[in-house]
Amino acid sequence: MTGKKSKTPKERREDLCYEMFSPTRTLAVKIERKLRDVALESTLVHYDLGSWIAKISRLDQEPVFGERALEQIASFLAIPGGTDFLYDLRGLAQEFTRHFVEEQASKTLDNGRPFSLEHFLVLTRVRSKREQGELIERVRTEGLTARQLRREIDGRNVS
Repeated sequence: MTGKKSKTPKERREDLCYEMFSPTRTLAVKIERKLRDVALESTLVHYDLGSWIAKISRLDQEPVFGERALEQIASFLAIPGGTDFLYDLRGLAQEFTRHFVEEQASKTLDNGRPFSLEHFLVLTRVRSKREQGELIERVRTEGLTARQLRREIDGRNVS
């Protein structure tokens, strides 16, 4: 073994950029921005849905929306995961501010992928803001997927 340190996702991307012809690099960056923007918009729409769900799922709102409001909304919109997913979105809106979600999701990870809704949903399982911050930094620099993040949290028993 030569003792050579493996490259970070950011360094690998920089190498790829250097190898690309200028028009290819320009197109790759344009596509990256478009994918990030789509992921950002989707994440914010889901955040807003979670905020609405938080409002209508309060006990004092039951007479306004009805006892089965969440089930009805989930069925009407054919929400994958049904009410469980709606409750997950509610947790997202209760755990993080919209500004924070927008700020994080607007930045591309060092490996080029967007910070996804799934990342945020997994992070709601971590109660410590310090731990959340450390994990967010790892997601950003190491390019952890939401599944890898979930395994990391499960392995640490972070809460």
